Amino acid sequence: MAQVPSGTFSYVFTSTPLWDATGTFTRSFVSNGDENYQTVDVTQTAMGKIGGSFSDTINASGVGVVVVSSSLTGKISVKHGVVGATLQMKNGTMTGAATGTAKGVANLTFNASTRTIDNDYKLKLCERRGCRTFSGSVPFSLPVGVNGDWTLTTAIVNNVNNVDKLSGTGTLTLSTGRVFTYPIIGTYNARSGVSKLKLVGARGTDAAGSSLSLTTQGTNMTLITLKGKVLGQTPTVLP
Repeated sequence: MAQVPSGTFSYVFTSTPLWDATGTFTRSFVSNGDENYQTVDVTQTAMGKIGGSFSDTINASGVGVVVVSSSLTGKISVKHGVVGATLQMKNGTMTGAATGTAKGVANLTFNASTRTIDNDYKLKLCERRGCRTFSGSVPFSLPVGVNGDWTLTTAIVNNVNNVDKLSGTGTLTLSTGRVFTYPIIGTYNARSGVSKLKLVGARGTDAAGSSLSLTTQGTNMTLITLKGKVLGQTPTVLP
């Protein structure tokens, strides 16, 4: 009969990335003769929803300096292994040389090979004299060290009254330094030495809306399989 596992176990994932768009990204550039200073503030939930704010100071030819401000909403998507997001501007306004409303979208795509976020945007600015459209493609550089790698550490406790049951705490650490913490509910098969763990983000915590399921083997809890839903992505490890 196999010994019941307990203790701390860590798993490092370098080929099953988890991308976190949370952060502040800035870029100065010239598009169609117009000078831009663009700032995108992004917050990504463990569920994959995105919120934040958008600001673009435009020195528009023939108009002057216009400041565009808006809140952002959106969600992460994964297509053919490429992680992206579509952000919709909400309650957009413009002030300065022209005042009125602003609408637009920004399509953000993680480029893992260059460690950048490609940003294809389109703005429609409307005032009394009419509307004008601004568009462009602006890459934002990811912070140094942000590469999609992540670590899961489990602190496992066995139930002295029922060796078939496991509990504990799981800590998921992203390359951004962001941390999600989970309670662990698990089972242990004394004959096969197989443990099955379930980690579900508790309501009201940063991890809410995310989950992980693990199957491990032996006292050292060697990882066999992992499936999850974190940050709108589905990390998977199969035997």
